[in-house]
Amino acid sequence: MIKNCFIKPLTDAQKLEFNEVSFIIYAVSYINVASKLIEWNTIHEIAIFQNICVHAVELSLKAIVIKHGNDPKEFNHNILELKEYTEGRGLEFSAEDSARFILINDAIYNQEFRYPKKMIFTNLGDDLLIWSKLVLIKCAQLIGTNATSQIPHFWWTELDSTIK
Repeated sequence: MIKNCFIKPLTDAQKLEFNEVSFIIYAVSYINVASKLIEWNTIHEIAIFQNICVHAVELSLKAIVIKHGNDPKEFNHNILELKEYTEGRGLEFSAEDSARFILINDAIYNQEFRYPKKMIFTNLGDDLLIWSKLVLIKCAQLIGTNATSQIPHFWWTELDSTIK
């Protein structure tokens, strides 16, 4: 359980540096890179692809942290604490999502993304790219119109049947 009372608020200087919409824009960029890796059939190391998708999810969740005036650096790369924090601010995740977050957290802490050849590799799911887009969209919707307007139009069509 995270300790909400210990999360540092953003300083005035950080408020100028950090912006929830810019984090969404970065997350979209990461997803676009992951999509290109698939299109170009260049995924030589699945860890690279998974790392890009997971980083997009992390940036998306951190956008919620920023929206609430807190410093995203306080979470480091703890994806489970980020998930819990964002759930307390209106995001909803299924039991299946929660299980995937646990796998992701384990992969981060086992440093599978940094040293993939040294580890037994965790498969984060064949639908990781789609799932990452869905998490990003949920975060953008919670932030508001300025964030959702950053989502590429074709994503909405592509994911129409899975967006609630």
